[in-house]
Amino acid sequence: MKILLNIITFIFILQAHALLEKISDSDIHLIWSTWKTAHNKEYHSLHEDNKRKDIFLQNYEKIHHHNHNKAEEDVSLILNDFADLTEEEFRSKVHSHIDIIEEEEDEHKLNYKLLKLPQTFDWRTKGAVNPPKNQGSCGSCWAFAANAALETLVFKKKGKLYSFSEQNLVDCDKSSGGCGGGSFYTGWSYAKVHGLEENANYPYVAKEKTCQYDKSKAITNLTSGSLKINAKNNSEKLKATLLTQPVAVALDAATKWFQFYHNGVLKTNLCGTTLNHAVVIVGYTVLNGEEAFIVRNSWGPSWGDHGYIYISTNSSYSNGKGTCGILAAPGIPI
Repeated sequence: MKILLNIITFIFILQAHALLEKISDSDIHLIWSTWKTAHNKEYHSLHEDNKRKDIFLQNYEKIHHHNHNKAEEDVSLILNDFADLTEEEFRSKVHSHIDIIEEEEDEHKLNYKLLKLPQTFDWRTKGAVNPPKNQGSCGSCWAFAANAALETLVFKKKGKLYSFSEQNLVDCDKSSGGCGGGSFYTGWSYAKVHGLEENANYPYVAKEKTCQYDKSKAITNLTSGSLKINAKNNSEKLKATLLTQPVAVALDAATKWFQFYHNGVLKTNLCGTTLNHAVVIVGYTVLNGEEAFIVRNSWGPSWGDHGYIYISTNSSYSNGKGTCGILAAPGIPI
């Protein structure tokens, strides 16, 4: 335990060091070895180890330069689990095919223009959101987004916060592509018909398996369907919907902002709107004078700000689709 604490302490020192100055050659081996230990990294050959170390050092320089200047974007970046990947490798790792199904638009459910929205709102403060989970090397973000939104909806209905099985969806929702990508809409359709098992009964393994669904263990009557929210150019409508429940969204996460994000509000036109990753918005807040959606990712609690990223609510970015396309295709289970 003491060794682990020393490693964690050293990593924090390193991360603070990365914000301020470059490292000397004499520090490289210790930093590289400590980072590998902290992130459980092992490589199959010395050649691969040296290759990854070179990429790591290039990323260190990139992060140091950004954090020192912040000319492009006022967020802090950090040496995280993705620090041994090139931008191209990261894009390949996180990219998923996200199906956006044209569901009925939510025009009748609430008139957001009649609402006085609170300055901030966060479903986590109500005990209605599970800690961030980790999809690993499987492109199953759609299943994590589907379950995260569904877990809070069921909490509202039944007063209990379940942790539903993403593996159940990956293996059994044949309308989606398992680890190859999919749609949170088909996940909700599956849950409507079959219900879902809990993670304790159907644990996640980050790869596709034969469906092991057991109806006798499933929690049923979870949802009656889903709705698409028309939020293009309209973050106020998305904020109003968040007062009723968390919202699943697809966005463009194949950028350095997601690869190394640590904290701060992402507010940029520098990422695109190619929808390749699904996440869930659990509320909105104000950080350093900037209003932001509170976005729960599925890369584990060690990524980002304890598993979360804060993304601007400004709908003027990307022709109304918002930062990284966050306003392009939101949806909810009902």
